[in-house]
Order: sequence, then structure tokens, then C-alpha cells
Amino acid sequence: RGRHRTLTGQMREVAPQVLAPVLAEFFARDVYAYGRAS
Repeated sequence: RGRHRTLTGQMREVAPQVLAPVLAEFFARDVYAYGRAS
């Protein structure tokens, strides 16, 4: 389930406003998959 993402313009310290939507998408997908497995 791992994925590699490149966040354009970001180096080691990723800006929160850039990282937040990526994390939200990741966790939403995980919750959806978990709900379908039950």
C-alpha cells in the first residue's frame, strides 16, 4: 500500500499547507478501504 509522492518545491521540511492535503487524501483512502473490508 506504499506510495512515493514528490511534493514540488519541497525539500526536507515540508510546509504544513502542502503536506496536509496529501495526508488527508492518504487517511481518507485508508478509512474507505478499511470500511469496505468489514
